[in-house]
Amino acid sequence: MDKVKELKFRCSLALDFLYRSMQDVPTECSLELNLKSISLLYFCGNFFYRNELNDLSSRMFDEVLEYRFDHNEYACIVKNDQSHVSWNLKVASIYLRNRQELDAIKFLNTLENSIVGNLKVNFFYIPGTHNEILSKSPDVNGSLGELGLTLLFANRYIEKYDKEIERIFGIILKHGRFDPLDIWFTRLWNDQKENPNCKLFSDHIINRMNSIAVASMSGLAAAVVQQSNLAWSDKKDRIEQILEYQLSLQDLHTGAFRRSASDNEARLDYTVHNIIAILLYLSRIEGEKMDVLSLLS
Repeated sequence: MDKVKELKFRCSLALDFLYRSMQDVPTECSLELNLKSISLLYFCGNFFYRNELNDLSSRMFDEVLEYRFDHNEYACIVKNDQSHVSWNLKVASIYLRNRQELDAIKFLNTLENSIVGNLKVNFFYIPGTHNEILSKSPDVNGSLGELGLTLLFANRYIEKYDKEIERIFGIILKHGRFDPLDIWFTRLWNDQKENPNCKLFSDHIINRMNSIAVASMSGLAAAVVQQSNLAWSDKKDRIEQILEYQLSLQDLHTGAFRRSASDNEARLDYTVHNIIAILLYLSRIEGEKMDVLSLLS
């Protein structure tokens, strides 16, 4: 079996596990994981031509929308008096995939101009409201890279976020963190607006990641390192080494990925991250065309 066929086979096994598992996980258990899974199932349903994945993602998204709260031109997901940046970013992205731009804009309106200080995205829910359920909730920090990726994705359909994207880009370059989404955001924005500081920033982060011993990585850490290496470096041997380690963590009977070579715990979030990492690897193989921004948004 050649490399492309093997990796697609491994992804299919993992998606089978995800498909079986998510039908038994109620939305209230983990909204964060559900939204990540919805986005991944939707993307993979189209990429692998599997309608059952699209159908499941649609059903799961309908359940998430039971937590939707609207106020004038704003909207957000509120659960147990809380809302998170990442929930609302994922919901906006899913609406964009479905070409429901007006709904997406309402969620993006809530998040726009939410950057406070240098490294935080503070989410204040619906600006200007005095609703009791919202006033109880603390601010929640989110990822700058995740916000930047979502606005990049939104720009395909709405074309109004260049100024905010430039602002995020500048903050990340000045105060870069050990965050793979920051790296992917800077790479994809640099493809559109070339900036010589990007290479210096990415080299610094990649060198730190390459100092991690492969054998000591958990499945999630391996996925993160591989994603970031793929974003910027041409260190093929290192990437192949990480890939082989990741594949060794997959149970070929269930399709699930476990945490590490010394920890047999298999979890949905490990499996989701490893599917994404394998798809990103596939995106670099000759002949494979993939919309990386859509995958990561």
